[in-house]
Amino acid sequence: MCHKVSQVDLSYWQRRVDQLREEYRKREKFLNPISGTPSKPSTDEIEELVEEKIKEFVESDEFEEDRKELHQNIEEENGSRYDSVIFESEEEIIEHSNKGYDCEKIDEGKWLMRKEINIS
Repeated sequence: MCHKVSQVDLSYWQRRVDQLREEYRKREKFLNPISGTPSKPSTDEIEELVEEKIKEFVESDEFEEDRKELHQNIEEENGSRYDSVIFESEEEIIEHSNKGYDCEKIDEGKWLMRKEINIS
């Protein structure tokens, strides 16, 4: 014998199947249906999250304070700065060399002149 499903029951089961499919889609998006563990985000999602976190951190007051403190500590540890100038003419190189500048060739015809300035 064949059992016939009435129109009312048929529409109910069709709606129910649609609801279950929708629920499954939602769960599949957030959970692995086999193990029930959260699914792993894609590399694009990870990159976006990392970029957002880095941007938040860089714009934070805490980062600015730490950066200033670190910069100050580095300056205190070094105790010196350099006055640097790039020259191309021999006259300027000789003039600054006589003033105590160190000379270093950086390119064809260009010289870096540096002089240590103590800030202690």
